[in-house]
Amino acid sequence: MDPLNTLDNIDAVHYSTKIEGNKLSRDQVSKVLEKSISLKSLNHDIQEVLNYSKARRFIFDNKSSKIELDLILKKQEEWSGLTFYLTV
Repeated sequence: MDPLNTLDNIDAVHYSTKIEGNKLSRDQVSKVLEKSISLKSLNHDIQEVLNYSKARRFIFDNKSSKIELDLILKKQEEWSGLTFYLTV
């Protein structure tokens, strides 16, 4: 069984995005992750849930390798369509 398709994952995605101000209910997050909610109305909250879920999947799939900041910024840019720059 894929651990990222469990109730724990739904809870993790829901509560982690909720503390950032996401307005979707747990049920709505579940439906978004199951792709059973209309994504035609792709709003900020739905996109945030999808991107957070992609990030969890990426980390889970790459947990044995070192994940550098450059790679994180590249993935964030890929998922969000925005460009991020590291400034020091």
